Amino acid sequence: MPSTIVLPAIISDHMVVQAGRPATIWGWASPGERIRVELAGNTSVTVADRDGNFSTQLQIAKAGGPYLLRISGRTERIIENVLVGDVWLAAGQSNMEWWTAHATDSEREIPAACHPRIRLFHVPACATKQRRDDGDGRWVECDPQTVRDFSAVAYFFGRDLHRSTGRPIGLINTSWGGTRIEPWISLSGLRSSRRFEGLVRSHRASLSGQPRAEECGFYRDTGPTGTARGWANREHDDAGWKTMPVPGCWNTHGVDRVGAVWFRRTVTLPRSWVGQDLRMDLGPLVDFDIAFVNGEQVGGLDRGTNGAWNIPRTYAIPAGLMSVGKNTIAVRIFAHGTNGGFAGTAEQLRLSVVNDRRPRRIPLAGRWRYRIERGLKQLGAASRGTVPGTIFHAMIAPIVRSTIRGVLWYQGESNVEDAADYRALLTLLIRDWRRQWGEPHLPFYIVQLSDYPRSPVDDRLPRLREAQTLVAAGPDSGLVVTLDGGERDIHARDKRTVGRRLALVALADSYGRRVEYSGPVYAGCDIVGKRLRLRFEHAGRTLTTSDGRSPGDFVIAGVDRVFVPARSEIHGDSVLVWSARVPRPVAVRYAWSDTPRCTLRNAAGLPASPFRTDRWP
Repeated sequence: MPSTIVLPAIISDHMVVQAGRPATIWGWASPGERIRVELAGNTSVTVADRDGNFSTQLQIAKAGGPYLLRISGRTERIIENVLVGDVWLAAGQSNMEWWTAHATDSEREIPAACHPRIRLFHVPACATKQRRDDGDGRWVECDPQTVRDFSAVAYFFGRDLHRSTGRPIGLINTSWGGTRIEPWISLSGLRSSRRFEGLVRSHRASLSGQPRAEECGFYRDTGPTGTARGWANREHDDAGWKTMPVPGCWNTHGVDRVGAVWFRRTVTLPRSWVGQDLRMDLGPLVDFDIAFVNGEQVGGLDRGTNGAWNIPRTYAIPAGLMSVGKNTIAVRIFAHGTNGGFAGTAEQLRLSVVNDRRPRRIPLAGRWRYRIERGLKQLGAASRGTVPGTIFHAMIAPIVRSTIRGVLWYQGESNVEDAADYRALLTLLIRDWRRQWGEPHLPFYIVQLSDYPRSPVDDRLPRLREAQTLVAAGPDSGLVVTLDGGERDIHARDKRTVGRRLALVALADSYGRRVEYSGPVYAGCDIVGKRLRLRFEHAGRTLTTSDGRSPGDFVIAGVDRVFVPARSEIHGDSVLVWSARVPRPVAVRYAWSDTPRCTLRNAAGLPASPFRTDRWP
C-alpha cells in the first residue's frame, strides 16, 4: 500500500475539472486513511477502503481558476494551476491523431496557439489484456510547443469553443492510427449484444499464448549500437549486407522480426549540385528513425513522437556535407511492435536541391542494403490494438472516472470492409461509453469520413458514411460532414474546418447557442411527374452550391434499380432531380461514391451529407 497519496495521471498539474457536474477525484492511499479534498472553496471528505482506494466528488458550478487542488491525509498532494471549465474527449484513429504540425496552415496556426486557458492531455497509444486503473500522460497548457504534436481536430475544436464561450477547455486526445472500432469497446459492452458475442470469444482466443508486451505493448529502443560499428559512415564496407527493395515493409521481404534495422545506399551527386543545400525525402517510416549522410546525422523521429509511423520524413542536408561522386545515405529504423520499414510510395523517396528553379531530383527508391541490429519477436495481437476490448482497457478505462462534457469520434477507415456491421458497432460503442461514464445523455459527435479513392471500387465507403449518419441522428449525437474538402486523401490536411464544424455542433447541442450547425439533411421525396422532388431540413433561406452551378453527383433509378447520372435543379429548400433515361423514377442517391463532387450546401455554407432514398442491398 502507498505510504503517500497516489493519484492517477489524469489528475495532475494544469488539469481542467468539469464545471457544473459532480467531478470525481480518486486515487490510492493507506487503508482506512481519511482523505480531505479541497478545490475552489469546496470540500469533500472520504475514507480509503480496505484496498487503499478512495474516491469522492466535488461540484463546482462556475467556470474559473486557476486554483489549487489540495488532497490531504497523513500526507498531502497539491495539484497546481487547476482550471474549472469543460472537458472534451477526442478519440478515433489516424485522422483524429493527426498532428497540428501536419495540418493545413500549420506554419501560421502554431505560432498563434498561445491559449493558457486551453489544456491538453495526450493518452499514448496502448493496448492491454487486462483493464488498467491508470495510464500515462500529463496535462499541459496549450502553447506553440505543446500543440505541435497534439490532435489538430481536437485543438481547432477546443480553440473555437473557447473563443465562443470564454470558458476554460480541457482536451483529452486518445487516438491510435489504423485501429478498428472493436478494440475501443469494453468486453462487457460487447457481451451486451448477442450479435457480437463472437468478438468476446475472439478476444480470449487471440490472447492465449501471447507474449508479454514491454511497456504496454511496445518494445523500447535501447539505442543504436551500429553507429559505434561505423554503419553510418561512407567508408564502411557493407558488401556482406543483404538487399531489399525500398519502399516497402520488411516483413514482406523475409524479415520476420521487429526492432532495429539499418538501411544503406550510395548516391552519386552531380557536380552542379555541390555546394548547395539539399533536401532528402524518405516518406513515412515505421516507426522511429535516425538518418545519416556520410556519417553525419541529418534528422530523425524518436519514441516521443506521436503517430511517427504516419509522418513523411523530410531532412535538410546542409551545403558541403555531400561531395561530387559517391555519397552514403544510412537510415536506422526501429519498429516497436509488428512491422517496420519504408511505408510511403516510390515518388516520396527522393533527393533534391532546395529552392531549385529547375526542379531536379535523384530517386531514392530501389534496392537498399540492410542489416539487422536488434531483432525482436513480433508482438502479439493484444499489443497491436487489434483484439476486441484491448484499447478500451488501456486508453479509455483509466479515464472513465473523469467527468467530461462530451466525446468527439473520428474513426471508421479501418472498418470500411465491414460497413454492414459498423452501424451496430458504433451504436454499441456509444451506449457502452455512456454506461461506463455513468452519463446516459453524454454528447457524442461523429466526424463522417472524407473523400478518398479506394480499390476495388464499390459502395462500401458510402455505406459506412451512411451508417455514421444514421447513428448521429440518435439522441444527444451529431454529425460533421467533410466530403466537400476535395483533397481526395484519406488523411486530408484541413483539420481546421473539421474542428470548426465540430464546435458548431457542440455550441448548438451542448451550449444551447442559436447557430446553424448542420448542412442540408434529406427529409423526404415526392414524385412530380417524371421528376423526384427532394426535401431538406437545415436548408436555411435557400439551398445553394459551392460553385454556383447545379448540384452534382445525383444518380437516379427506376424499378429496374439501374442508376444513371441525373440532372438537378434547386427550388428553395428542395431539389428537383430527373433523367430522360428514367421516365418513371423511384430512387435517388447523392454523393454515393468514394470521391463525389459534393457541392450542395445551405445558406450557412455547410455541406449536405450523402444519402439515398432507397434501401436496396
